[in-house]
Amino acid sequence: MFKLLRRRDRVQQGLKRSRESWFSRVAQIVKRPRVDEALWEELEELLISADVGVTTTARLIEGVRKKAAAQGLRDAPEVVDLLKEEMVSLLSAAEGNGHQALSSTPGKPLVILTIGVNGAGKTTSIAKLAHYFTEQGVRVTLAASDTFRAAAI
Repeated sequence: MFKLLRRRDRVQQGLKRSRESWFSRVAQIVKRPRVDEALWEELEELLISADVGVTTTARLIEGVRKKAAAQGLRDAPEVVDLLKEEMVSLLSAAEGNGHQALSSTPGKPLVILTIGVNGAGKTTSIAKLAHYFTEQGVRVTLAASDTFRAAAI
């Protein structure tokens, strides 16, 4: 039991470091005096490093840039607010286009298979999903299989 708690504390600590690092970078962007090309590049880099994905990042940045230009925004905090709105809009649109929210059939487990190349952010994403579901009161079980590095499991 103690070992399980220690492991959970390590996961929480790791997520805390990631969260603080990401939010501190967002805070630095918000402190910028004006909206310029460097801000857009930094936002793009931040989103990609947060495992948003290149295609989705490009779509988000393009949408936010257009809206910021149309509204004549010059302050970085306003751009970050627009980015939040664009993210919500993008996720809402995905749900309306046949993508379903994660849910399971009562009495049956929800199984999520994660596949990708090394360094793509699978472990980070899995930890975030596990944390989210745990916070929702859902019991989470993780299983790993790595044909190349079986001892790593």
